Amino acid sequence: MTVSAERQIPGRADRIVTRYLELVDETLPGRIEALYLVGSVALDDYRDGCSDVDFVALVGSPLSSGEIDRMEVVHRGLLTEVGRPWLDGLYLTWSDLAQSPNEVQIAPHSLEGQFRRSRSFEANPVTWLTLRNHPLAVRGPVPRVWHDPDFLRIWTLDNLNSYWTEVAEQLARVVSRLTESAIAEAIPWCVSGVARLAYARATGEVTSKSGACRYALTLYPERWHPIVLQALAIRGGTRPEADPPKPIEDTIAFMRHVIQVENDRSYA
Repeated sequence: MTVSAERQIPGRADRIVTRYLELVDETLPGRIEALYLVGSVALDDYRDGCSDVDFVALVGSPLSSGEIDRMEVVHRGLLTEVGRPWLDGLYLTWSDLAQSPNEVQIAPHSLEGQFRRSRSFEANPVTWLTLRNHPLAVRGPVPRVWHDPDFLRIWTLDNLNSYWTEVAEQLARVVSRLTESAIAEAIPWCVSGVARLAYARATGEVTSKSGACRYALTLYPERWHPIVLQALAIRGGTRPEADPPKPIEDTIAFMRHVIQVENDRSYA
């Protein structure tokens, strides 16, 4: 599936997006008025075998209970037929994008391939900012999207102080029990997760996981470079020249450092 002459959907992401549109158009003809890709695909950081495919689908009016039932069948069939990468995203109306994501009450979504009726966490200002500045439209026009730089800074700090602080504490509680595969997954996710929010707060822009790691190398002292380089290497499917002796402990310490720095900047 070609999006434009300049931007194409890479790798296996193309297959799952194409099949999704076939299934959803058969099941709910005409209801998906626009489909945009966000996340790693939109930010040119997609990695086959590692990345998921993130989307925002727009409908003219909120999905009814019966339509949500049928949408769940679509996602279940897609997961059975295609498997990975997961197609994860949320269903919004055009008017949803024209207002603060905090005002959005209904946003059914797919997470890790499973369809859920609850409001998606991805109804947030980072998703809005990606759609506003890096729209990758598979179907529909480039959307008009609400944006408030002050709200973005407030939300990102709150997310650091709530979600990511709790993730760091959870890791600290189980550090001795983590498997090698769990460690390899946690390092790039956590290191880039906090760095992406720091980047958004500093620049008012959104960056990819790899972009966040590269940004961290320019911003934070050399003390943190080994764990950031390891995160970047894992993300790229390679190994760093030398592993930090305590990678999870360093990951936790880096997360806490970034969170503290951002709080200090906010209250300085």
